Amino acid sequence: MPHPGLCQHAHQHHGGCDRHCEYICAPARPAAAGSGRAASSTARPVTPEAVNELVERVHIQQSGVSRHLGILYRAGLVEIRPEGQQRFYSLRAEPLNELDEWIARIRAHWEARLDRFGAELQRRKNKKTQKEKIRSTK
Repeated sequence: MPHPGLCQHAHQHHGGCDRHCEYICAPARPAAAGSGRAASSTARPVTPEAVNELVERVHIQQSGVSRHLGILYRAGLVEIRPEGQQRFYSLRAEPLNELDEWIARIRAHWEARLDRFGAELQRRKNKKTQKEKIRSTK
């Protein structure tokens, strides 16, 4: 199942995350069977993860993960749920869905323009080929 937000395209078209996409997606992983933590009741299950779980997953030092999570928190992209000494982070789907919708609109716009451009190039190539055939038969 693709992860919500920014990396959905990578999962649909490239078979998965790269290292950085993995880092962004890590808090949004579906609940693992037998993990002891329930998935969210939303359409896309999200399992909050502690910093140490993210460090193990992405192979970045804890200070780097914490710094990036702080940036993501200030940007409104992640939520923090304190539990004792640990802080559990999870992606907020709403802003990522908004971004995904915006990207889809831009992509549709440019794909349509590029399709028309490609069709025009093909038309010109065909016209040139026809002219060359006519010249070669004379």
